Amino acid sequence: MIESSINIREKVIADTADRLTKKFIESIPGKDIDAFCSVNTICIKTIDNTLTVYYRVQAGDTLSTMSRKFYGDLSQIEDIRQGNKDLLGDTLMVGQELVIPDIPILETIDEWKEIDKNKYKKFLYRVQWDDSLYEISSKVLQDGRKWKILYEANKQEIKDIQDLPVGQVLIIPFVVPE
Repeated sequence: MIESSINIREKVIADTADRLTKKFIESIPGKDIDAFCSVNTICIKTIDNTLTVYYRVQAGDTLSTMSRKFYGDLSQIEDIRQGNKDLLGDTLMVGQELVIPDIPILETIDEWKEIDKNKYKKFLYRVQWDDSLYEISSKVLQDGRKWKILYEANKQEIKDIQDLPVGQVLIIPFVVPE
């Protein structure tokens, strides 16, 4: 009983800290949560009240590698191309921002249970206060020791596995690779 009260208290503190962080960022003139996009490879922006995923092209990226990264296979290459009308053929430039269409974006990690796993192999999640790769892996992959799978899917983004910054966007696979 006491232990569950402590867990609830910790959750309330974490949620409050997350809300205060967002309010603080929003209170800075000319800044908002989307400002993280300028430093991260993957970001989520709100455009016309719709969440839109952006990816900053890295050295060696192709539409094929991007499709594998975000969708787990090559099935979405044409969708990426269609979502970015300004693409010239298959030519990508390092630093170019591309829209990544049709990938689930979760507000809370527990929402992963509601995603159609027959349609999607991966989803995006914006890190909340006090998240860790171990905690996320425990929930989605049902085993915290599989945190390395999350790291491998996001190694370009993760600077320190012990400290995930609030607002960082992670790709979370549903399926453990062979």
